[in-house]
Amino acid sequence: MSLDAVLLLIFMVIVFTTQGSLSKVFSMHYQGPALAATPVYASVTGAACALATWCMAGFAYAPSTQTLWLGLANGVTLFLYNVAAVNAARTGPYSLQSLMATLGSIVLPLLASLLLWREPLVLLHYIGIALMLLAAALFHLKGLNVQEVKKGYRGWVVLLLVSNGVFGVLMASQQRVMDFTQRNEMIITTYGTSAAISAAFLLLTQKAQAARAYQTGRTSGIALLVSGAVVATGVNLLMRALQLIPAPILYTINNGGVLMLAVLLGTVIWKEKFTFHKGLGLALAVVAIALLGQAN
Repeated sequence: MSLDAVLLLIFMVIVFTTQGSLSKVFSMHYQGPALAATPVYASVTGAACALATWCMAGFAYAPSTQTLWLGLANGVTLFLYNVAAVNAARTGPYSLQSLMATLGSIVLPLLASLLLWREPLVLLHYIGIALMLLAAALFHLKGLNVQEVKKGYRGWVVLLLVSNGVFGVLMASQQRVMDFTQRNEMIITTYGTSAAISAAFLLLTQKAQAARAYQTGRTSGIALLVSGAVVATGVNLLMRALQLIPAPILYTINNGGVLMLAVLLGTVIWKEKFTFHKGLGLALAVVAIALLGQAN
């Protein structure tokens, strides 16, 4: 893997970890109706991402038919992911929810690479992916208890797995179909569509209180605005990285790196307990990343 790719991956991991932390701050301090938090976050960050990307593109937007349809489909997928995430969090353990989302983001792009794009990996890469999945399970081991869950939880986590994986597959597919062009058009269409659907969903569910739901409070509002810039940065880095790194390797390293950094930040900032299985997970993740970083 080239030095440019390595540096890009490191920056991506930092950006997406920052996004996760900001969304947590937003949720903790949000002053509106609890069920409105997700559509407010998704509509504002999605619109900010689309607008920022449009500005960076010099206000140009000319998607091909393929990019337009793939972007619209991915916008719907992103909306479904957000719906699944909030409902899974309400009906069962977060640890399993997070693990399933990670599983989808790694396994489905791998299957797409093998079945759709005919891009087989070497043995070391398969070992690395398997180790990263094991590391993800270890990171969430303590919370993997589904005995006491509310109705619908299993369906929501399955939707979470599928939507998170399909999102990555569609992003990578658009780049392959368009020979790694129209990156900006894909981002604008995806996040603009997700923002529009999220705003409409908020209007339908909150009705007359929809406008009030955007009164987030100072701390939550700052986290929300910064998140918009971070989301735009992260997804633009992701699309650039797809030109340099095969999708299964990219998504595995990115998700594993974010999990590793989140565990470390959780221990230092959020004062979460650092356990033996988390330490083992970190060690496995490091080995996995080393294997995945080998030449293709």
